Amino acid sequence: MIYSTTGVLPNYTWQYDMLGAAGYVSPAILAPNDSLGALNDTLLYNNNAGVDRLVADSTYLYNAAIPSMHQFMANLSKRWQEMMLQIQSQWQNPVGNINSTTNINTSNNASAANNNGTLSEDKIISTLEKMGSGDAVSDRVNQKITVDGKETTILRRLIELCNEYRKDPDNARLTKDNYETIWAIADKYAKNGTISSEEFATLKRIALDPKVGSENEPEDNTPVSTPMTEIAEHKKSDVSYKNNVTNIATEYKDALYSWGTDYAHLEAATNAINADNVVEVFDEFYNKYGIGEGETLIDAIYNDFDDWTNSWYGITGAAPTFKALHDTLVQRAQNHIESFGDKDGKLQKAIDDFNTAFNSINDDNYDDKHQALKTMFSNMIQAIKTAEAETLKAEKNLVEQSKQDK
Repeated sequence: MIYSTTGVLPNYTWQYDMLGAAGYVSPAILAPNDSLGALNDTLLYNNNAGVDRLVADSTYLYNAAIPSMHQFMANLSKRWQEMMLQIQSQWQNPVGNINSTTNINTSNNASAANNNGTLSEDKIISTLEKMGSGDAVSDRVNQKITVDGKETTILRRLIELCNEYRKDPDNARLTKDNYETIWAIADKYAKNGTISSEEFATLKRIALDPKVGSENEPEDNTPVSTPMTEIAEHKKSDVSYKNNVTNIATEYKDALYSWGTDYAHLEAATNAINADNVVEVFDEFYNKYGIGEGETLIDAIYNDFDDWTNSWYGITGAAPTFKALHDTLVQRAQNHIESFGDKDGKLQKAIDDFNTAFNSINDDNYDDKHQALKTMFSNMIQAIKTAEAETLKAEKNLVEQSKQDK
């Protein structure tokens, strides 16, 4: 209330003069004595009290309701989990009646299972019959087939064979293994109401041939022998073999691409050559060293010697080196004939021609035979490569045919 020195209340009694006209706190602010001011204060107090009660009640409601809500959600989640586990358990192990329409005839099929979830043997025929009543499965098992000149369905044939086996297993056309296979597929069908494409193919094979895959007709799983292929793969992948070929080619390079002829390296290389690596060494030398010089190993050896045989005054001739290479190539070709044959006789003819041409080289015609040496060695190497390639192809075809037969 505005302080008044006249004692007369101003028009706006809800206002307070904090300091008063004289600059001091008005007594009215400490103890107002006007009725409107007191009423105003009372209303303000009551309003604040109501707000306080609202806040207090809301806080209480929050503290009481939220834990209850959490408990409710926890109970709901727990119940949901129990329901899902129960459904999953019944789905995987159908015992008794299961109210599920997810798969065709599941509830009916489940009744064929015993308390252990396994099909009882005396239910196999009735379970097979149920295969013919579901849309998804019946379309396949009711396919028509012809057996012994008579038309039937896969399902009727299986039921007939199983009935026959149940009555007289020793004289039945259906083998024990195939009967148990049908039984196992029927067992799975009793659980989930369907069969896979692979299982259907198995049933069809048994329906067409009750003894297929039996112990009376054992499946031949013996791997096809492919020795030439194994040799080729070994040469491609074996690190020690490849390193040995490279080392021999390098020995020849050190012997022939130096000042004069290094006979120590030449002898080391020639002694390391054998029937297993001679062709590969020829290729390695040319690809790594000879191609830069435009010459083969035969060219490099020939160009390093002046004579075919040793001279009386100490010059070493080329005959021993070429003879070692000749003999090793012939051995490679003969080994192939002994191991893989020579149906058309081409490899043996190549050996004969090679021997004839090589034996004609002597001191008198050595200088004229550079091209002849290149040709005869090239022809022999090519004949070996051709024979080995044909053998590899034959082995590959044999493997493919074996896969088709199985």
